[in-house]
Amino acid sequence: MPARGNIAHTHDGRSSLGLIPARGGSQGVPGKNVRPLAGIPLLAHSIRSALDSGIFAQVHVSTDDAEIAAIATEYGAEVIARPAELAQSETPTAPVVEHALGWWEREREAMPQRIFLLEPTSPFRSAQDIREAATLLDRDDCDAVMGVFAADDPPQWGLRVDAAGLLAPASSWEHYMCRRQDLPPTYIAGPLYAIETAAFLEHGRFLTDRTRSLVVPRLRAIDIDTEADFLFAEFLAAHGDAVEAVIPS
Repeated sequence: MPARGNIAHTHDGRSSLGLIPARGGSQGVPGKNVRPLAGIPLLAHSIRSALDSGIFAQVHVSTDDAEIAAIATEYGAEVIARPAELAQSETPTAPVVEHALGWWEREREAMPQRIFLLEPTSPFRSAQDIREAATLLDRDDCDAVMGVFAADDPPQWGLRVDAAGLLAPASSWEHYMCRRQDLPPTYIAGPLYAIETAAFLEHGRFLTDRTRSLVVPRLRAIDIDTEADFLFAEFLAAHGDAVEAVIPS
Protein backbone atom coordinates (compact mmCIF):
# COMPACT_ATOMS: atom_id res chain seq x y z
CA MET A 1 0.00 0.00 0.00
CA PRO A 2 1.43 3.44 -0.90
CA ALA A 3 2.31 5.78 1.89
CA ARG A 4 -0.30 8.39 2.70
CA GLY A 5 0.49 11.66 1.01
CA ASN A 6 2.31 9.97 -1.85
CA ILE A 7 0.19 11.66 -4.50
CA ALA A 8 0.80 11.42 -8.23
CA HIS A 9 1.10 14.74 -10.03
CA THR A 10 0.89 15.79 -13.65
CA HIS A 11 3.61 17.88 -15.22
CA ASP A 12 1.87 21.08 -14.08
CA GLY A 13 1.69 19.89 -10.47
CA ARG A 14 -1.96 18.87 -10.27
CA SER A 15 -2.74 15.43 -8.87
CA SER A 16 -4.26 12.96 -11.32
CA LEU A 17 -5.97 9.59 -11.00
CA GLY A 18 -5.08 7.36 -13.93
CA LEU A 19 -7.88 4.78 -13.85
CA ILE A 20 -8.21 1.60 -15.91
CA PRO A 21 -11.55 -0.15 -15.22
CA ALA A 22 -11.27 -3.88 -15.91
CA ARG A 23 -13.94 -6.19 -14.59
CA GLY A 24 -13.72 -9.96 -14.81
CA GLY A 25 -16.90 -10.72 -16.75
CA SER A 26 -17.21 -10.03 -20.48
CA GLN A 27 -20.11 -11.09 -22.64
CA GLY A 28 -18.78 -10.10 -26.07
CA VAL A 29 -15.29 -11.57 -25.66
CA PRO A 30 -14.97 -13.82 -22.59
CA GLY A 31 -11.79 -13.12 -20.63
CA LYS A 32 -10.76 -10.35 -23.02
CA ASN A 33 -8.87 -8.25 -20.46
CA VAL A 34 -6.42 -11.08 -19.79
CA ARG A 35 -6.33 -12.47 -23.34
CA PRO A 36 -2.94 -12.06 -25.00
CA LEU A 37 -2.53 -9.42 -27.69
CA ALA A 38 0.91 -9.10 -29.29
CA GLY A 39 2.37 -11.29 -26.57
CA ILE A 40 0.98 -9.57 -23.47
CA PRO A 41 -2.47 -9.39 -21.85
CA LEU A 42 -4.83 -6.85 -23.37
CA LEU A 43 -4.93 -4.96 -20.06
CA ALA A 44 -1.14 -4.58 -20.05
CA HIS A 45 -1.17 -2.35 -23.14
CA SER A 46 -3.15 0.34 -21.32
CA ILE A 47 -1.00 0.06 -18.20
CA ARG A 48 2.16 0.49 -20.27
CA SER A 49 0.95 3.52 -22.21
CA ALA A 50 -0.29 5.17 -19.01
CA LEU A 51 3.02 4.62 -17.21
CA ASP A 52 5.02 5.66 -20.27
CA SER A 53 3.06 8.92 -20.52
CA GLY A 54 4.82 10.28 -17.44
CA ILE A 55 1.55 11.83 -16.26
CA PHE A 56 1.02 9.42 -13.37
CA ALA A 57 3.39 8.31 -10.64
CA GLN A 58 1.09 5.32 -10.27
CA VAL A 59 -1.57 3.81 -12.55
CA HIS A 60 -4.64 2.24 -10.96
CA VAL A 61 -6.71 -0.72 -12.14
CA SER A 62 -10.21 -1.09 -10.72
CA THR A 63 -11.27 -4.73 -10.80
CA ASP A 64 -13.27 -7.44 -9.10
CA ASP A 65 -11.17 -10.24 -10.58
CA ALA A 66 -8.15 -11.95 -8.97
CA GLU A 67 -6.46 -12.84 -12.29
CA ILE A 68 -6.81 -9.28 -13.57
CA ALA A 69 -5.48 -7.97 -10.26
CA ALA A 70 -2.42 -10.22 -10.53
CA ILE A 71 -1.71 -9.07 -14.08
CA ALA A 72 -2.17 -5.44 -13.11
CA THR A 73 0.36 -5.82 -10.31
CA GLU A 74 2.78 -7.69 -12.56
CA TYR A 75 2.80 -4.84 -15.08
CA GLY A 76 3.25 -2.12 -12.49
CA ALA A 77 -0.26 -0.92 -11.65
CA GLU A 78 -1.88 -0.56 -8.25
CA VAL A 79 -5.16 -2.43 -7.76
CA ILE A 80 -8.38 -0.92 -6.49
CA ALA A 81 -10.59 -3.80 -5.34
CA ARG A 82 -14.03 -3.24 -6.82
CA PRO A 83 -17.10 -4.77 -5.17
CA ALA A 84 -19.12 -7.27 -7.19
CA GLU A 85 -22.16 -5.01 -7.34
CA LEU A 86 -20.07 -2.50 -9.33
CA ALA A 87 -18.78 -5.12 -11.75
CA GLN A 88 -21.96 -6.18 -13.54
CA SER A 89 -22.49 -5.96 -17.30
CA GLU A 90 -25.06 -3.21 -16.79
CA THR A 91 -22.97 -1.19 -14.32
CA PRO A 92 -22.47 2.35 -15.67
CA THR A 93 -19.07 4.03 -15.59
CA ALA A 94 -19.85 6.82 -13.14
CA PRO A 95 -20.27 4.64 -10.00
CA VAL A 96 -17.01 2.85 -10.79
CA VAL A 97 -15.18 6.16 -10.99
CA GLU A 98 -16.87 7.38 -7.81
CA HIS A 99 -15.75 4.22 -6.01
CA ALA A 100 -12.16 4.82 -7.17
CA LEU A 101 -12.34 8.43 -5.99
CA GLY A 102 -13.52 7.26 -2.59
CA TRP A 103 -10.64 4.78 -2.42
CA TRP A 104 -8.15 7.55 -3.33
CA GLU A 105 -9.58 9.87 -0.71
CA ARG A 106 -9.28 7.22 2.01
CA GLU A 107 -5.76 6.20 1.01
CA ARG A 108 -4.33 9.65 0.24
CA GLU A 109 -6.43 11.81 2.59
CA ALA A 110 -7.15 14.05 -0.38
CA MET A 111 -8.98 13.98 -3.70
CA PRO A 112 -7.22 13.91 -7.07
CA GLN A 113 -7.70 17.11 -9.02
CA ARG A 114 -8.09 15.26 -12.32
CA ILE A 115 -9.32 11.90 -13.56
CA PHE A 116 -8.04 10.08 -16.65
CA LEU A 117 -10.25 7.16 -17.68
CA LEU A 118 -8.38 4.66 -19.86
CA GLU A 119 -10.51 1.74 -20.99
CA PRO A 120 -8.44 -1.46 -21.45
CA THR A 121 -10.35 -2.22 -24.66
CA SER A 122 -8.37 0.54 -26.44
CA PRO A 123 -4.93 -1.09 -26.55
CA PHE A 124 -3.45 1.18 -29.22
CA ARG A 125 -3.91 4.41 -27.29
CA SER A 126 -0.44 5.92 -27.10
CA ALA A 127 1.47 7.56 -24.26
CA GLN A 128 1.58 10.67 -26.43
CA ASP A 129 -2.23 10.67 -26.68
CA ILE A 130 -2.40 10.81 -22.88
CA ARG A 131 0.21 13.58 -22.71
CA GLU A 132 -1.68 15.63 -25.29
CA ALA A 133 -4.92 15.22 -23.32
CA ALA A 134 -3.13 16.47 -20.21
CA THR A 135 -1.77 19.47 -22.10
CA LEU A 136 -5.24 20.38 -23.36
CA LEU A 137 -6.63 20.04 -19.85
CA ASP A 138 -3.95 22.46 -18.63
CA ARG A 139 -5.74 25.21 -20.56
CA ASP A 140 -8.28 27.40 -18.82
CA ASP A 141 -10.88 27.11 -21.62
CA CYS A 142 -12.06 23.57 -20.83
CA ASP A 143 -12.76 21.28 -17.91
CA ALA A 144 -12.61 17.97 -19.81
CA VAL A 145 -10.92 16.35 -22.81
CA MET A 146 -12.26 13.45 -24.85
CA GLY A 147 -10.30 11.41 -27.35
CA VAL A 148 -12.38 11.06 -30.52
CA PHE A 149 -12.05 9.81 -34.07
CA ALA A 150 -13.81 10.91 -37.24
CA ALA A 151 -16.95 8.91 -38.01
CA ASP A 152 -16.59 6.67 -41.06
CA ASP A 153 -20.01 7.75 -42.37
CA PRO A 154 -22.14 10.78 -41.48
CA PRO A 155 -24.83 9.82 -38.94
CA GLN A 156 -27.26 11.79 -41.11
CA TRP A 157 -27.05 8.88 -43.56
CA GLY A 158 -28.51 6.52 -40.96
CA LEU A 159 -31.80 4.74 -41.58
CA ARG A 160 -34.63 3.68 -39.28
CA VAL A 161 -37.31 1.06 -39.74
CA ASP A 162 -40.92 1.93 -38.92
CA ALA A 163 -43.59 -0.38 -37.47
CA ALA A 164 -44.49 -1.60 -40.96
CA GLY A 165 -40.88 -2.54 -41.72
CA LEU A 166 -40.35 0.37 -44.13
CA LEU A 167 -37.11 2.36 -44.25
CA ALA A 168 -36.85 6.11 -43.72
CA PRO A 169 -33.98 8.51 -42.99
CA ALA A 170 -33.11 8.63 -39.29
CA SER A 171 -32.57 12.39 -39.58
CA SER A 172 -34.29 14.00 -42.57
CA TRP A 173 -34.47 13.58 -46.33
CA GLU A 174 -32.54 16.82 -46.72
CA HIS A 175 -29.63 15.47 -44.70
CA TYR A 176 -29.88 11.99 -46.17
CA MET A 177 -29.49 13.33 -49.71
CA CYS A 178 -26.49 15.52 -48.85
CA ARG A 179 -23.03 14.74 -50.12
CA ARG A 180 -20.52 13.83 -47.41
CA GLN A 181 -18.56 17.05 -47.99
CA ASP A 182 -21.70 19.15 -47.46
CA LEU A 183 -22.32 17.74 -43.99
CA PRO A 184 -20.45 18.88 -40.88
CA PRO A 185 -17.81 16.40 -39.69
CA THR A 186 -18.88 14.26 -36.75
CA TYR A 187 -16.83 12.30 -34.25
CA ILE A 188 -17.15 9.21 -32.09
CA ALA A 189 -15.82 8.85 -28.55
CA GLY A 190 -12.49 7.10 -28.65
CA PRO A 191 -9.69 5.86 -26.45
CA LEU A 192 -9.49 8.24 -23.50
CA TYR A 193 -11.37 10.63 -21.24
CA ALA A 194 -9.88 13.24 -18.94
CA ILE A 195 -11.71 15.64 -16.66
CA GLU A 196 -11.27 17.93 -13.70
CA THR A 197 -12.57 16.05 -10.68
CA ALA A 198 -14.81 18.94 -9.66
CA ALA A 199 -16.49 18.86 -13.08
CA PHE A 200 -17.00 15.08 -12.89
CA LEU A 201 -18.57 15.35 -9.45
CA GLU A 202 -20.85 18.13 -10.68
CA HIS A 203 -22.03 16.42 -13.87
CA GLY A 204 -21.51 12.71 -13.17
CA ARG A 205 -20.11 12.17 -16.65
CA PHE A 206 -17.04 12.90 -18.79
CA LEU A 207 -18.75 14.98 -21.46
CA THR A 208 -19.56 18.51 -20.34
CA ASP A 209 -20.32 21.77 -22.12
CA ARG A 210 -16.61 22.59 -21.85
CA THR A 211 -15.06 19.42 -23.27
CA ARG A 212 -12.23 19.77 -25.76
CA SER A 213 -11.66 17.20 -28.49
CA LEU A 214 -8.46 15.29 -29.03
CA VAL A 215 -8.77 13.77 -32.49
CA VAL A 216 -6.78 10.55 -32.81
CA PRO A 217 -6.26 8.32 -35.86
CA ARG A 218 -9.05 5.81 -36.39
CA LEU A 219 -6.82 2.78 -36.02
CA ARG A 220 -5.40 4.00 -32.73
CA ALA A 221 -8.93 4.38 -31.40
CA ILE A 222 -10.08 0.81 -31.97
CA ASP A 223 -12.39 -0.42 -29.20
CA ILE A 224 -12.52 -4.17 -28.63
CA ASP A 225 -16.09 -5.24 -27.93
CA THR A 226 -16.53 -8.35 -30.10
CA GLU A 227 -14.50 -11.33 -31.26
CA ALA A 228 -14.17 -9.67 -34.67
CA ASP A 229 -12.72 -6.57 -32.98
CA PHE A 230 -10.13 -8.72 -31.20
CA LEU A 231 -9.16 -10.45 -34.43
CA PHE A 232 -8.77 -7.07 -36.11
CA ALA A 233 -6.62 -5.87 -33.20
CA GLU A 234 -4.39 -8.92 -33.61
CA PHE A 235 -4.08 -8.13 -37.30
CA LEU A 236 -3.18 -4.51 -36.55
CA ALA A 237 -0.63 -5.56 -33.95
CA ALA A 238 1.09 -7.67 -36.60
CA HIS A 239 0.61 -5.44 -39.64
CA GLY A 240 -0.13 -1.99 -38.25
CA ASP A 241 2.49 -0.10 -40.23
CA ALA A 242 1.31 -1.55 -43.53
CA VAL A 243 -2.35 -0.89 -42.70
CA GLU A 244 -1.72 2.74 -41.75
CA ALA A 245 -0.02 3.26 -45.11
CA VAL A 246 -3.19 2.41 -47.04
CA ILE A 247 -5.99 3.52 -44.66
CA PRO A 248 -6.32 7.27 -44.00
CA SER A 249 -6.11 8.37 -40.36
